[in-house]
Amino acid sequence: MSWSAGGPSNGNDTFTGGPNGDSPAGAQNGNDSLVGNGGNDSLRGEGNNDTIRGGEGNDTLLGGNGSDWLFGDAGNDRLLGDGQGGDGSEADTMDGGTGNDTIIAVDGNDSVLGGDGNDSLVLAGGNDTGLGGAGNDTIDAGSGNDILDGGADNDRLIGGSGNDSLFGGAGADSLDGGSGDDTLQGGAGADTFVDSGGVDELSYASDTVGVTVNMQLGTASGGDAQGDVFAGNTFENLRGGSGNDFLTGSTHYDNIIYGEGGNDTIVTNLGDTAYGGAGDDSIYGSPESGSGNEDVLFGDDGNDIIVARGGTDTVFGGAGDDTVIAGNGDGIDSLDGGSGNDTLLLRNWAGPNINTDDIASGTYGNWTVSGATGTDALRTFTYSDGTVLRVRDFEAIVCFTEGTLITTPRGEVPVEALRAGDQVLTLHDGPVIRPLVWTGRTSVDVARHPDRVKVAPVRITAGALGDGVPFRDLVVSPDHGILLDGHLVPAGLLVNGTTILRETWHRRVTYYHLEIEGHGLLVSEGAVTETYLDDGNRHLFDNAALATVAVDFAAYRGNGRYAAAACAPLLAEGDLPLTAIRARLAGRAAAAGPRRSARG
Repeated sequence: MSWSAGGPSNGNDTFTGGPNGDSPAGAQNGNDSLVGNGGNDSLRGEGNNDTIRGGEGNDTLLGGNGSDWLFGDAGNDRLLGDGQGGDGSEADTMDGGTGNDTIIAVDGNDSVLGGDGNDSLVLAGGNDTGLGGAGNDTIDAGSGNDILDGGADNDRLIGGSGNDSLFGGAGADSLDGGSGDDTLQGGAGADTFVDSGGVDELSYASDTVGVTVNMQLGTASGGDAQGDVFAGNTFENLRGGSGNDFLTGSTHYDNIIYGEGGNDTIVTNLGDTAYGGAGDDSIYGSPESGSGNEDVLFGDDGNDIIVARGGTDTVFGGAGDDTVIAGNGDGIDSLDGGSGNDTLLLRNWAGPNINTDDIASGTYGNWTVSGATGTDALRTFTYSDGTVLRVRDFEAIVCFTEGTLITTPRGEVPVEALRAGDQVLTLHDGPVIRPLVWTGRTSVDVARHPDRVKVAPVRITAGALGDGVPFRDLVVSPDHGILLDGHLVPAGLLVNGTTILRETWHRRVTYYHLEIEGHGLLVSEGAVTETYLDDGNRHLFDNAALATVAVDFAAYRGNGRYAAAACAPLLAEGDLPLTAIRARLAGRAAAAGPRRSARG
C-alpha cells in the first residue's frame, strides 16, 4: 500500500491499497482519496469530503464527517455514510456496486445506490434517495421525506415517518408506506401494497396500458395493476396513468382520484374529489345522498361526461366540450361548464335549448329558473322536489328522459354516459361482453313535430313485461325494438294506455342509441332491447343536441337492410305473434291496475 504524502496528515491525502486487506484512515481535515483495491479492506474517511473505493473484496467503508463519495465496487460490502465522529449533517453519495451490500445512510440528505445484487439499504435520517438496482433489495426509510426505488426484481420497500415516495419498479415488490403521507407506485409485476398510516396514494402513474382499480373492494387488474394486492378501504388517494383507466373510490375515506392521461372512467363514493386529467373522461358522482356525500368533480382537459348523482356535488367541466348530466333528486349541486361548448343534460327540463346565460327567469314545467342573465351569469334552477342547481357557463341545455341503465361489466351505467369502446353485456348469441363501436344522440322537438306519435317517447313501466322486467320504468323511442317471445317488437306497438304509455306531452326529448359490431341485444333496465342497426338513418343522430323537427326513425325500415341484418325477426302490425304478446301484456296490466304517465 502507499500514501501519496508518506502517511495521513491534515492535507488532501491519497491512499492506494495493495492486494491484501488494508485498514487506513484519512486525515481529519483533508479531502482524502482512499482506494482499497484487492482484499477485504476497512477504509475510513474521517473529516471533510472524502472519496473512498473498496475495490475487489468484501470491504467496509466509513465516510466520517463531510459530504463523502463511497463506492463498494465488487464484493459484499458494508458502507456507512457517517462514521466515527461524524455529526451526520452532510450529504453522502454511496454506491454498493456488485455483490450483496449493506448501505446505511445516517443523517443528511444522502443518495444511495445498491447496484447489482441483493442489497440492504437503510435511510436512517434526512431526505434520502435510495435506489436498489438489480437484485432482490430491501430499502428501509427513516424519519425524512425519502425516495425509495427498488429497480428490477422483487424488492421490499418500507417507508418511515416522513412523507415518502416508493417505486417498486419491475418485479413482484412489497411496498409499505409507513406512518407519513406517502405515494406508493408498484410499477410492472404483481405488487403488494400496505397503508400503515397517514394519507397515502396508490399510484399507477407510470402505466401506459390502462388499469382497473377498485379502492372499495381492494381489486386491481390490467397493465401495471395486474396481480396487485391491497386491502379494500385502506388507501386514501388513487392515481391513474396515461392509458384508459377505470378507477373507483371507497366508502371509508374521502378519496382524491386522478385520472391523468387517457380516456378514463372515475366512479366516486361518499364525498370524493375526482380529476379527469387529459383525455375524454367519464366521471360519476356518488349515488348516495345526505351529509358526507359531497363530491367535487373536475373534468379538466378533453370532452368529458360528468354525471352528478346523489349528494351535494360541485362540478367543473374545465377545457373542452363537456357534457354534464344532472337533474331532480341530485341534492344541491354547483355546475360550471368551464371553457368550450358545454351541454347541460337536465332531467325533465321543459324550457328552451339555449345558453344558460340567456334563459329568462321563470317556471318551465317543474323547474324554476332565477338569477340575473348575462355572460357567465350564475343561474339557479330549482325543482319542485327541492333540488337546487347553481349553474354557470353552459352553451346548451337539453332535456332527456331519465337515464336508461345499460348492463355492463362494471354494473348498470346510464346510456348517456357510454362511449365508443366501452364494454356492454350482449345476449343475442349468449351472454358475451362486447365493445361499443358508436353511440348516437339526437334531440327531437316533439311539440313542433307534424306527427307526435312518430317521435314521442314510450314509457314501459316497471314490471310491465314480466316480473321485475323492466326493474325500473324504461323510456325509449317508439320504434325501438324490445325482445319478446323471440321477436323484436317496436315499443310503439306495445302501447296499452295503462302499463305502457305514449308520452306525447313532452316538448323536447333526447334519444340515444348504442351500436356494436353487427346487430345485437342489450339489457336495458332489466329488459332486453336491440342495439342500433344502420338501415340508412344514421344521419338522424346528429350527436350535437340540435333539435330535429321532421324526424321519422322508422321510415327506413322498408328498404330491406334492417330485415337482412337483424338479430331477430321484427314484428309489424297484424302479425300473429304480436297479437299473442299484446294479450299476455294486457293480462299483466289488468292485474297491476291503472297507471298514469309520470309528467316531469
